[in-house]
Amino acid sequence: MPDFNPQKINQPQTAQLSVAPEIIKKTFYQTNKFYIWAIVLAVAIIGVLAFFAFRPAPALKLKEANVEVQILAPEILPSGSEAVYRIILKNNEARMNLTSLELELAYPEGLVYVESSPKAKNISGSLFSVPDLFPGQNVSVIVKAKSSGDINSEKKLFAKLHYKYSNFNSSFVKESSHSLRLTASNVVLELEGPKETNSAQLVIYTVSYKNSSNDTIKNARLKLNYPNGFNYGSSEPKASIGGNVWNVGDLQQDAEGKITLQGSFGSSQPGESKILQAEFQILGNNGEYFIQNTREIVTVITSSPLLVSLENLDQFDAKVAAPGDTLNFAVRYQNNAAVAATGVNIAINLDSKALDLSSLQAQNAQLSGNTVSWNAAGVPDLENLNPSESGTLNFYVRVKNPATKDSSKNLTVNILSKIKSNEYSTFLPGGSVNLRISSPAQIQANLEYISGSLPPKVGTQTKYKAILRLSNSSNDFVSSELSCFLPSTFGAFDIQNVGSAERGNVEFDESTGKLTWRVGVLEAHAGKFSPARILEFTVAANPSPADAGNSLALLRNIKFYAKDGFTEEGIDLGTEDLTTASLSGQNGYSNGSVAP
Repeated sequence: MPDFNPQKINQPQTAQLSVAPEIIKKTFYQTNKFYIWAIVLAVAIIGVLAFFAFRPAPALKLKEANVEVQILAPEILPSGSEAVYRIILKNNEARMNLTSLELELAYPEGLVYVESSPKAKNISGSLFSVPDLFPGQNVSVIVKAKSSGDINSEKKLFAKLHYKYSNFNSSFVKESSHSLRLTASNVVLELEGPKETNSAQLVIYTVSYKNSSNDTIKNARLKLNYPNGFNYGSSEPKASIGGNVWNVGDLQQDAEGKITLQGSFGSSQPGESKILQAEFQILGNNGEYFIQNTREIVTVITSSPLLVSLENLDQFDAKVAAPGDTLNFAVRYQNNAAVAATGVNIAINLDSKALDLSSLQAQNAQLSGNTVSWNAAGVPDLENLNPSESGTLNFYVRVKNPATKDSSKNLTVNILSKIKSNEYSTFLPGGSVNLRISSPAQIQANLEYISGSLPPKVGTQTKYKAILRLSNSSNDFVSSELSCFLPSTFGAFDIQNVGSAERGNVEFDESTGKLTWRVGVLEAHAGKFSPARILEFTVAANPSPADAGNSLALLRNIKFYAKDGFTEEGIDLGTEDLTTASLSGQNGYSNGSVAP
């Protein structure tokens, strides 16, 4: 019987089993290769088709429509007139309808909506409904607006057309604008006057105006801009405001008016050219006046035939005088004419309640009240003053001290000169001097005993009340402030020890010992016709052995600073320090010397 070997039996079987999958695998791929690649290709095609089929559709980009916004209006317009705007809206698209149309207008300052066709959606006339526009269709909006503004100013109207395509929700805007320039209104304005004058002559100007438009001009006025050196005298009719503005009110069609004014160029120099300008204005909707027309005239200053001037000999450019001052003046005169002047008279008028006329002195002059005059009786040279001849006269006068005894404020000194002769029988105005009177003020510092040792004693405390009193004369002071220093030996300063009336105006700096009193406004005649400003507070003296035999300073460096609200001068006042010797009756207490 042959040997039974299971291993041999299994070997061929095992070999067959290990080779079979490869053979099977090869056989399956080779057999089905075409089908496999067909399936892969089909899946790829399906994926590509699915991507294009199910991806989001891109948003359709719309461009602005071919739409036209045209504004037809004048490019120049008389100021104050009404401008008519024709705004044409046209759809130039070939196929698309435009819907949801709305016209928006933005008016510049000085251009105000009046009426329109069609009517606006709001009172201001800035919004208009527009019907749908089919291809090639147009519509017009007519707007009337009232103009106002200075001549040559530009007014730009902005228009915006809001619209949509009929089958889309997107909104679009088409913009346009139009500018017009304002010219002189339909007001005839004329200005007449001398082309030459001298500083002594009276000059007369005439302003004429007429409404040549077809409408009433409302809220009108005439304004004159005077050149430097012109002194307004009077006018017919009288000015409404400040001597240079006349209210015209409503000026009807073809209505006219005239203003005549007179004045002089007394402070002008020969050879100067002076330009007087007239403006016809109307009130705009913003509350401001706008120039509608303007005219100007040039007047050349020539030499006055007779010249007289004043010179302050103490301070040539002085603008302020103090109570008690003596004012010294020189009166200079000259014949500028080509012929002799005979019987010359010179007069000086002094206008001020602050002057002590009893002190008035003028050599060879005649004095009558507040007038000083010279003629040939006292000055022989005035009998016949040849061309180019000149001379000098003098006078002086004192300012009262005090300048006034009543409650008058802001006192001035005004001195005028004038000259005439037989050839020029009417007085020709000459130079003048204008001074403001200053306002003397005063600080009074006093001390009162409260408690403690008297005289002060080493090692003990003595309390005093410090009293600072401010008085003033005829002008208000502004930005007023008083300061002083409290020596550190007195210890901490207690603000509660300040009088309640001024406590809120006091500050104390402990690091420096400086007390500041914010006075603010110190009224004119404080301490006389109105209450004085008074600051009261407590100070304490605590003498040390080193202070024995000496008086102690309680308040040092007392200073008052302010500005005169009338003369605009700076005020700088001071007073003596307050010491323990300042207490009344200290002669009986060793003049406030500290006892050991």
